[in-house]
Amino acid sequence: MKSEQTNNPVTGVPKQVFDQFLKKLEDKKIASDVIMRLKETLIGQGDMSDTAMKAALFLDNDTNT
Repeated sequence: MKSEQTNNPVTGVPKQVFDQFLKKLEDKKIASDVIMRLKETLIGQGDMSDTAMKAALFLDNDTNT
């Protein structure tokens, strides 16, 4: 199992909230690649910026929408 980064600011309660959010996305049949990109962005990188969220959601990197 891959260990979590110690310098990641997303830990504890926020991580639990993100995990629940990502599980709800799975339940709603959101594409698994989108969920994986969001997981990496939110939990792996701890980046919650608009730019990071748009990049995770839109694979073509068209973040001007």
